[in-house]
Amino acid sequence: MTGTPQLALWVGAQTRQASYASGTGTDTLVFRYVVVASDEDTDGISVGASALRLNSGTIRRSGTTQNAALSLSGHTITNPAAHKVNFQPATVTGVALASTPVAADSTYGRPERIRVAVVFSGNVDVTGTPQLALTIGTQTRQAGYASGTGTDSLVFEYAVVAADEDTDGISVGASALSVPSGATIRNAGTTVDATLSLGSHAVTNAGAHKVNGALIVPRISAVTFLSGAGTDSTYAAGDNIDVRVQFDRPVVTPNFLGNMTLNLEIGDNVRAAGWYSKDADDVFFRYTVTRADMDADGISIPANAFRNYATPITRVGGTERADLSLGAHAVSNAGAHKVDGLQGVPVVAGAGLASVTGSDGTYGVGHRIEVWVKFSEAVDVVGTPQVALGIGAATRQAGYAVGTGTDSLTFRYTVAATDADADGLSIGASALGLNGGTINKAGASVTAELGLGSHAIANAGAHKVAGDRPVVTGVSIGDAPTDSTFELSDVVVVTVEFN
Repeated sequence: MTGTPQLALWVGAQTRQASYASGTGTDTLVFRYVVVASDEDTDGISVGASALRLNSGTIRRSGTTQNAALSLSGHTITNPAAHKVNFQPATVTGVALASTPVAADSTYGRPERIRVAVVFSGNVDVTGTPQLALTIGTQTRQAGYASGTGTDSLVFEYAVVAADEDTDGISVGASALSVPSGATIRNAGTTVDATLSLGSHAVTNAGAHKVNGALIVPRISAVTFLSGAGTDSTYAAGDNIDVRVQFDRPVVTPNFLGNMTLNLEIGDNVRAAGWYSKDADDVFFRYTVTRADMDADGISIPANAFRNYATPITRVGGTERADLSLGAHAVSNAGAHKVDGLQGVPVVAGAGLASVTGSDGTYGVGHRIEVWVKFSEAVDVVGTPQVALGIGAATRQAGYAVGTGTDSLTFRYTVAATDADADGLSIGASALGLNGGTINKAGASVTAELGLGSHAIANAGAHKVAGDRPVVTGVSIGDAPTDSTFELSDVVVVTVEFN
């Protein structure tokens, strides 16, 4: 085949020429025609018996000069219902605000970009820079074409400037879409202009897309207690108070301790909760309750509680410093977050003597005195705390022995020769001391209350001390016969030694 043979199509009352497109060297030739705006055929395209024409070209048997017969007789096509023609320009079928303001209050700030998608009934081709007029407050701003040619959805963009303000939301009018000189929006692959009217798809006061052209300054949008105060709504000593401060947009927060604190008003005192974590737009603070903390009506967090030191908190993608005022998000007397620092502090629940004296209720030299001290909850011990024993006129220290991780500790003292107490040893209310060590609530840094209070012991009569009285220091049996066996009338000699 040579040249460009044609195939005549009857499109309604018009004859249109479909030109050869491909197939030479095979037994199938393809002809192609692009529908134009004036084409219409409501009962289907027809192809007559004499439709195939050479148009100065040739169609011959492959590899020869023998011309092919061009008649389509017996293979004509008459009004196929599946191939009607009614060419219509693409029309707008939808308009959507494709962007979302970063701020939690649905407001764009400078220089955020507003993106609008315009959807057509079919694919369209774009040349130049069509525009979409946005009504922002009392101003008209042109969003320029950004992307979408060859598809059915075009995206337009506009960057907010300082003068922009719209408190009830952006509007996009029915006639907002336009094509300035040199620009076009056409049905894909044609020269047919799309219909630009937005019609019923116009947008009026999109409330989720307000505008405030002031610089984008991150602001605090929420303050939330993440910790729970238990069924009694009260934090005890050692409990963590965790608070999240959320900004209305992503921020850059220095990732080190000491740069940020959040002041909590606990009763009459101000306690600084330290930074312990963060994510894109949240900062997390923690304060551990001490025994000195008390707030019966709930923690408060004032508007000026957030403190930023050294490196400032700024907006992601900009240099604007965050506004750290809590404003309406300040907290006043959070009733579900009360504090009682004395709650949860281990206190002495009992004390006693665990050791046993001789039959006369008296410890002698070398005897070990054991004292137990029971707490209201489990405690951890570090080092060697002591319990002071009143033995006569002297004070002796019983050192910690065992019990860490439980609620009962044992202390021990070995009687010396100089110890004497005829009416029984005593353990005073302030006898328990740390001796450079610690006794803390198990798993926490809360120091236990050490006072024995009513559990003190005065003159324990069953636990007297006489360290200087003779005591047995050894027992031995004398020499046995040569065969190691005592017989009748042999004398067994037993020696008892005293100190």
